[in-house]
Amino acid sequence: MEVPTDFKDPVNGATVSGNTISGGSTTRGASQSSMRVFFHSPVDSIVVRQASWSDWIIAEQQMQCNTVLPALINRWSATRNGNDVDLHWSMLTETNIRNFIVQHATDGLHFKDIEVVPATAAKNYFYMHENAGEGKQYYRLMINFNSGEKQWSAVKLVPALPAKSIRIYLNPATQNTTLHLPSSDKEIRIWDGRGQC
Repeated sequence: MEVPTDFKDPVNGATVSGNTISGGSTTRGASQSSMRVFFHSPVDSIVVRQASWSDWIIAEQQMQCNTVLPALINRWSATRNGNDVDLHWSMLTETNIRNFIVQHATDGLHFKDIEVVPATAAKNYFYMHENAGEGKQYYRLMINFNSGEKQWSAVKLVPALPAKSIRIYLNPATQNTTLHLPSSDKEIRIWDGRGQC
């Protein structure tokens, strides 16, 4: 049967008809024919036919295509909003997507799931990671398909918040000095010139 295709890339006379890919009939020597095809809808099988003695393919090879992964992320951003991080993404297509898993890491390597966002066919999604932290934050999306297949987005880096300064005055001091801290949940230790705390 004829299957719509999104993309065809024939080389050296290769052709595609329905779900059958054939090598070029005039290929010779080391020149081989090939065909890259992206199908627009599911196919039950793909048949590859050898059309020339020099085509290094297996005649009548059939490959089962039980899953289609058409997820295309149109836009994917992670933006700091104070101590929170706003995550936005939009999809070009959402065929057979079950949900999106928002994954987070502080080192860019060890990602953990922090939220499951159901696919709603809305194509535009938002999630706020509250109290993400002041340091660098890394995010990616894991796309779960109904078939069980998974795809991952690019990793987004959110820069750390600017460092907050500690101010001391008078400095140098004779008897008293004032220490101004950016927050009150810090432990401060002061040593004198003899190394005593």
